Amino acid sequence: MTLLKDLFRRVVDLGSDDEEDASFHGTVGPDPLFLASEDASFLDRAITAEGVEEGAILARLVKRNCEQRQQIKEAFQQAYGKALDADLGTALSGDLKDLALALLKTPAQYDAQMLREAMKGFGTNEDVLIEILVSRSNAEIAEIKKVYQEEYQRDLEEDIDSENR
Repeated sequence: MTLLKDLFRRVVDLGSDDEEDASFHGTVGPDPLFLASEDASFLDRAITAEGVEEGAILARLVKRNCEQRQQIKEAFQQAYGKALDADLGTALSGDLKDLALALLKTPAQYDAQMLREAMKGFGTNEDVLIEILVSRSNAEIAEIKKVYQEEYQRDLEEDIDSENR
C-alpha cells in the first residue's frame, strides 16, 4: 500500500510542473511547427511508397497530439479525396495497423470501440468497462454515448444493462 501511495505522490508531483500549459491532456503536446497539409502529404508518400514506410508512418503519428491527428485526417481527405484511416487500414497489418488506426481516433471514439469490444461475443470484460466508465467525467461519458450510438447504431446504456443480465 505504501508503494502505491508513493507512486501516486510522484505522479501528482510530476503533473504539478505542467500547470503552465493545461490546454492539452496526455504526454504529447502540440507541435508548434505543425502543418496538417505537410503531414498529410508525408503520410501519402509513406503509404504509397514501395514496401510502405511503416516506421515513418508511426513515427509521424506518435509525434502529433490527438487534435493534430484529427487535422491530418481532415487535410488528407481534402487533398486526396479519401480517408486516411482507410488507406492505412489497407497498407498496414497486424498490431501496427491496430495502433495506427487507434491513433487516428478521438478519445471518445477509442473508448466507444473498447467498450463495444469488451461486450462483444461470449462474456464481458468487466475490467475494461470499469476502467473507462469510472475514470471519465460526465461530459466525456456523454460524448462516448453519442459516439457509440453513431458508430454502432446501438445504445450504450442498453448494451451495458443487457450484459448484466
